[in-house]
Amino acid sequence: MVSLVDIVQSGVQAVIAGIDRARLETAVAEDAAQRIAQHAIATGFIGVAQNIAIVREVIGQVQVGIGSLSLLAGQASATVRVVPRQRTPEETVAVLTPLSGKLDELRACAISCVAQIELAKQRTRSALQGAEPGAMSNRLAAIQQVLVTVNARVLEIQRHVEQAVIEARRIGDGEKRQGRRSGRSGAQPDRRTAYRFQRPRAGGVAIMKGRSADS
Repeated sequence: MVSLVDIVQSGVQAVIAGIDRARLETAVAEDAAQRIAQHAIATGFIGVAQNIAIVREVIGQVQVGIGSLSLLAGQASATVRVVPRQRTPEETVAVLTPLSGKLDELRACAISCVAQIELAKQRTRSALQGAEPGAMSNRLAAIQQVLVTVNARVLEIQRHVEQAVIEARRIGDGEKRQGRRSGRSGAQPDRRTAYRFQRPRAGGVAIMKGRSADS
């Protein structure tokens, strides 16, 4: 049976694959923007070339953001890898609890990259007014969709992490309660008692006095 921790591990690897794809497609888009700018200069459309330079600048910011995404995803992957295969509930909680914060950073970075891509699309439409911005816009839209998918996958991983922590804590609490019950139900001293009569004092009454069986 696949555990939630295993699902988290595979999910992080899927995120890394998505980030790698976004990096490659962003490099292709940057190269396409450069070629458009060169063609604009060669044909005398200096204004178009200047506007495309702004688009390239935004794409460069996206590339920096994707680099940050890759770094954060690598850190998240390293965190999950230290979870032992034969893990205790305490080990699971200790590793996965801080991972949630790292995933928050991943989502924030992915959302920022999506917003930057939207800005690049707007600048592209503005720069290529009267021309055909479709090809460039489509490239940017493809990158944006990859990053949206990455963000959705990270959110899904966060839910699995939260569930895994809840289950580990529940199991750990159950083990502690079981341990306490076992301690209380251990060997108890023999309380069987033998009785003897104590000789009465003068004018007194005979008294039955209890004595431990091992006394």
